[in-house]
Formats: sequence, C-alpha cells, structure tokens
Amino acid sequence: MTNSARHRPAARRNYFVAAISDAVFVAHASPGSKTEAFCRRLHLLGKPLLTLPGLQNSALLALGAVAIDPACPPAVWPSFSEKRA
Repeated sequence: MTNSARHRPAARRNYFVAAISDAVFVAHASPGSKTEAFCRRLHLLGKPLLTLPGLQNSALLALGAVAIDPACPPAVWPSFSEKRA
C-alpha cells in the first residue's frame, strides 16, 4: 500500500469531522503543507478556523483564522455554534 493510499482514509475522516463541526482548530500549518491546503479548502467552504497567535501561523491568519489565546479559558473564545430550537 502506498503512502497516498494510506492517507486517503485520514483525509476523508478529517473532512467528515470538519463538516460536522461548528469550527476547526489547527495549531499550526506549515506553508505549502497538506494541512494548509486542508485549511484553505475549509475556508472556501465557509468553515470558521481557529489557530494560535504568532508569525508561524500568518498564512492561516491571513485566511481569516481567528487567533485564540490558550491561556484564556474556553468560555471567552469565540462561539460559532448555531442556536438550535
């Protein structure tokens, strides 16, 4: 089995989990990486992205990812969930 064949189920899983999530947190995506490509695709689909602040995530922040401070409690992080009746 090739590497790409092994990674296909993981990619499907990642897209499925992103699809059912209100937002996606990515700690870091190297420039030109599969993770960055994944984030770009999610951005095109309108999925909110969260990341850590810093220059290492400038590509994600330029996409519109929201930087969250891990020192702050999750209660102050932005909420993306829709109110359900």
